[in-house]
Amino acid sequence: VFCRTSLPVAQFSRGDFSLWSVLKNCVGKELSKITMPVVFNEPLSFLQRMLEYLEYASLLRIASEQTDPVARMECIAGFPPPPGVSVSRRQPALRVPRVSSSQTEVLRKKWGEAYTWSNVNCCVHNVIVGKLWIEQYGSMEVTCHGGAGLKANLCFKPAGFNNRDLHRVEGFITDPSKKRLRFLYGKWTQYIKCCSASAYEQWAKDRGEEAGTQQTPKKVLAKLNSFKVGALRSMSIQDFYQFTEFSMSLNEMQRDMKGELCPTDSRLRPDVRLLEQGDIDGAAAEKTRLEEKQRAARKALKKSTDAWQPRY
Repeated sequence: VFCRTSLPVAQFSRGDFSLWSVLKNCVGKELSKITMPVVFNEPLSFLQRMLEYLEYASLLRIASEQTDPVARMECIAGFPPPPGVSVSRRQPALRVPRVSSSQTEVLRKKWGEAYTWSNVNCCVHNVIVGKLWIEQYGSMEVTCHGGAGLKANLCFKPAGFNNRDLHRVEGFITDPSKKRLRFLYGKWTQYIKCCSASAYEQWAKDRGEEAGTQQTPKKVLAKLNSFKVGALRSMSIQDFYQFTEFSMSLNEMQRDMKGELCPTDSRLRPDVRLLEQGDIDGAAAEKTRLEEKQRAARKALKKSTDAWQPRY
C-alpha cells in the first residue's frame, strides 16, 4: 500500500489570525458553546488524532516476540507517547492533548500480561506573547500486570535553564523488589536508548556521581539497544501542518474506498475534507453546521426521558 506524502493543498498562513484575540472574547463563556475559528484546526478528526498514539505500534509487535520479560518491557517502555509527542514540531496552540475514555476486553493469549501507564504534564508556553512551544515533564510509570510484575519509571525532565534538558527522558526498569535492571535514556522526540543498570551505575561512579535520574548521560556506552523515531520528512512538512507520514495517511481517501466505508468514518467528515482541500470558507460553514447540530441534539436529549441508545 502506497500512502500519500503530501496534502492536496499546502497549509494556509496563520499570520493574519490572533489566538489571543479569540481567547479574550471567550472569557466567562461556557466551553461547550464556544466556536473556535476553523483556521486553528488541522485536517484531522479527534478520532484520527487519537490514532496518532499508534504511530509506533510496531514496538508492541516486537515486544510480543520477545521471550525475556525485561526485553518486552524495554520495547513497551518506548511505546507510550506523552500527549503531543506526534506534534512536537507543530503549532502547539492547535493541539489540545487528547482526553478520551474507552472500555476494551483484551484477550491475553501469549504471555498473560497487560500494561498500563500514566501520562505526564503538557505545558504550552507563550500563549499570549512570544513563540509558542510545548514542554512535556513529570513522571510516567509503565506497569506490567501479570508475569514478572516489572515497572518502568521514566522521568521527563523540564527544559530548565537555556532549554538544556528539553525533551530529555530517563529512568529505570525495576522488578517487584525495586531492583534496578535496565537504564533508559534519550530524547522522546528523537530516540530512546537502554543499557544495563550496572553499566550505568559504573559510568556514574567513574564520574564521581550518584546513579540516579538527575544526570543526563551523553556517551554511556557506544553500542546500546535503541529505538529511533522515523526519519523526518523533507522541509516540505512545513507546508502540510508538519504532519508525519503516518499522520498524512490518516485522512487519505482512495478512489475505491468511499463506497466501502462506514457512514461514521472520520474520512467522510465534510468540514475536515474541505479544510484539507484549502476551502476555508466551506470548512467553516460545515464546522458551524455540525456544531449547531450537536448542540441541538444535546438539548433534545436533556428534554427527553428516554435513555440514550447507541446505534452499535
